[in-house]
Amino acid sequence: MRAFIQKYDVVIDLLLLSALWILAVIIVNPYGHFPLNDDWSYGQTVKRLVEEGSFRPTGWTTMPLLTHTLWGALFCLPDGFSFTALRFSTLWLALTGILGTYLLLKQVGDSRYLAVTGALVMAANPIYFALSHTFMTDVPFATFTVFATLFLIRRLQVESNFYLVLGTLFASGAILCRQLGLVVPIAFAFVFLLKHGFSRSTLMRAAAPLLAGWSALWGFEYWLKTSVGLPSLYNFKIERLLEKLLGNPGTLLLAVSGNLLKILIYLGLFLLPLVLLLFCMPGWFRFIRSRVLFIILAITASLVVCEAKQPMPLARNVLTSGGIGPVTLRDVYILELPHAPILPAAFWWAITVLGIVGGGMIVVYIFSVTAALFGSSDGLKSNNDRFLLTFLLSACLIYCLPIVISGFFDRYLLPLAPLLAAVLAISMRTLQSRPQPIWTTLALLLICLYASFSIAATHDYLAWNRTRWVALQTLMTNDHLPPAEIDGGFEFNGWYLYYADYVPDPSKSWWWVHNDRYLVTMGPVAGYELVRQYSFQRWLPPEPGYIFILRRESR
Repeated sequence: MRAFIQKYDVVIDLLLLSALWILAVIIVNPYGHFPLNDDWSYGQTVKRLVEEGSFRPTGWTTMPLLTHTLWGALFCLPDGFSFTALRFSTLWLALTGILGTYLLLKQVGDSRYLAVTGALVMAANPIYFALSHTFMTDVPFATFTVFATLFLIRRLQVESNFYLVLGTLFASGAILCRQLGLVVPIAFAFVFLLKHGFSRSTLMRAAAPLLAGWSALWGFEYWLKTSVGLPSLYNFKIERLLEKLLGNPGTLLLAVSGNLLKILIYLGLFLLPLVLLLFCMPGWFRFIRSRVLFIILAITASLVVCEAKQPMPLARNVLTSGGIGPVTLRDVYILELPHAPILPAAFWWAITVLGIVGGGMIVVYIFSVTAALFGSSDGLKSNNDRFLLTFLLSACLIYCLPIVISGFFDRYLLPLAPLLAAVLAISMRTLQSRPQPIWTTLALLLICLYASFSIAATHDYLAWNRTRWVALQTLMTNDHLPPAEIDGGFEFNGWYLYYADYVPDPSKSWWWVHNDRYLVTMGPVAGYELVRQYSFQRWLPPEPGYIFILRRESR
C-alpha cells in the first residue's frame, strides 16, 4: 500500500484537492441566473458572442477580456447563455488554478506535504473562493498566471523548448485576459538572459513569451479599435497610473507607502500558514545574517499598526466588514445605512493582527533571501535556486509597481499569493528539514478557519443576491415594471440600463438609474414605503436576513 501511494502520490493529492473543492462548492450552492460585482459587464460580452456571434465588450471594460469571454462562451454552448454556466466556468478554472498551485510548489519545493498545504491555502483564501463563484476575471487570470509561471520555471530548469511553448501560450492567455499578464514574460526574459548570457539564440528564447504576448495584445487592440472600437474605459487604468506619476511627488510617496503596507497585511494574512511553517523550521536562521532583520520586522509591524488606524478590511471590494461583498444596494453602498450586518470589531482586529504578523515575516524573509541572492549565504547552495527566486521575486515586484502607484482592489492581489508561495517553497527545500508537528497542526487549523469563513461568507453573498433577483423578477414579471423604474443595485441597473454617456444625477445612485420610484434594499429608507419583504438565511452570523422592495411615497 505504501509503495502504491508513493507511486501515485501526485494523482492521489490532485484527486483529494478536487474532492474537497467540489464539496465546498456544493455546500455553498453556486446556482442562480444573476450577475455579481462587475461580471454583468463581462456577461453581456459573452451573451453577444453566443447569440450574435460578435465580440463587443461594454464600455465598462478595462481589459482585453478575450480569453475570459471565449472560456465563458464555451460553457454556454450546451444550453445557451446563463450566469450559472458562467459561474461554473470560473469554478472549473479555479480548481485548475488550485491544482496548478500544487504542481508549481511540488516542482520548486519537491515536497508533497508543502504542495498540498500551499494548494489548500490558495483554495481557502476568502477572496479566491468568493470570486470563484462569479464571472469576474481575477481567478481565471490567476490560473493562467500560475500555469505560465509553472512552465517557464520548468524551462529555466531544463533545456526544453516544449515548456517554453507551453509557458508562452499560458502567458498569452493571461495577457489577453488582463494586460498585467505581461509581468511573467518580462521577468522570464530578464532571468533567462541573466542565466544564459547575451547571444542571438538566447535573446530569441528569452524574448519569445514577451514578444508573443505583446504581439497578441497589440493585434487584438488594433482589431478591436478598427472594428467595434475600444471600450470607453479601456485605457482608464493607464491614464490613472500616468496621472499619479505626474502628480505631486509627496502625495505619490505617501500613497505608495500606504498601498505597500496594505498589500503586506493582505499577503501576510493569505500566506500566514505557509510563512509560519518556514519560520518554525530548524535551520531557518541560516538565512538571517544579522539581527538587523529583526529590527526591520519590528519597524515594519509598527508602521503597519500606524497605517491600520482601523482594522481590516483595508482595501475595497471583496472583503467587507460584513464578510464577502460588495453590498451594491443604495441603502448600504450609497447612503451607508447600517442595514447589512457587520462582524464584530474584535474579529477584524484579530484578522488584522494575523496579517501584520504574516506581513512582517514576509518582509524579514524577502530581506534575508535578497541577501542570500547577492551574497554567499549557505542557504542557497544551488545557482538554479538563485535564478528561480530571482524570476519569482521579479515577477512579484513588476506586478506590484502599477498597483502601489495607482491604487488597487483587494482582488488584484490574488496572483501574488501562488508566486510568493513558490518562493517560500524553494526556501523550505533548501533547509532540508521539516517543521515540528505543533506548527504543522497550527497551520492546518488556520487553513480550516479560513475555509470555514470563506464558505459561510460566500454562501451569504450568494443568498442575498439570489433573493434580491427574485424580488426584482417579481417586480418586472408580476407588477410589469420596466427596469427604468427601479434602482435594483449596481448589477441590476448595469445589466439592463448601462450606457457609456450616462450622466449621474446626484439625487440618485450613480449606477445608471433613470427613475428610482422603486428601490431594492436591505432596510427602510426615508421617503419610501414598504411594498414587499423577502427573507433568506445567513450563516455569518447565523440569523435571517431580509430584502425589501420599497416604493416612493406619494406627495
